[in-house]
Amino acid sequence: MLMMILVYILLEDLCPKLINEQKMCLVDAGLFINTPYPLMLHPHRKVDVILSFDSSAGDPFLTVKQTAEYCKEHQIPFPNVDTKETSEDIPSQCCYIFESDGKGAPTVMHFPLFNKQTCEGKVKELRDGYSTFKLHYSESEVTQLLELAKKNVEESYEKIKEYCNRSVAWCNKMEAEEAAA
Repeated sequence: MLMMILVYILLEDLCPKLINEQKMCLVDAGLFINTPYPLMLHPHRKVDVILSFDSSAGDPFLTVKQTAEYCKEHQIPFPNVDTKETSEDIPSQCCYIFESDGKGAPTVMHFPLFNKQTCEGKVKELRDGYSTFKLHYSESEVTQLLELAKKNVEESYEKIKEYCNRSVAWCNKMEAEEAAA
């Protein structure tokens, strides 16, 4: 949902019809693993850090677990997804970091939307309120959801910055080594 809103905002100038239509049909393209991981993980993309935002019903780690299995089957570098950390029904943290193995796998920063750290003891009722099968949300519900997502990112801002800086430093080092060779 957050991605849909971001795309909507980004396309506002490009697609006036998208804004002016009273009704529109949107298709969730995340059918295989319910996330676009396989598209991002092609070796030529050289992805270093993935910010993974989970807002699905059920297991908040299902997408990263399925991606790890898919990558293992297809010999695609992906970090180890620690099953101890991902066995939590209600995540205790707003951000879980699955670090690169240094062999081409990206670092994945996974943000379960509903977690103990930012939901203030209301994880189950928030999950129920934002069911996958609920088709209409009021403006206040959308605002609440966006605030929750924003809170997750704000709580993890320093970690995000740290891992992005690490990635930039590593890329700069690789470019310097290639230029020297």
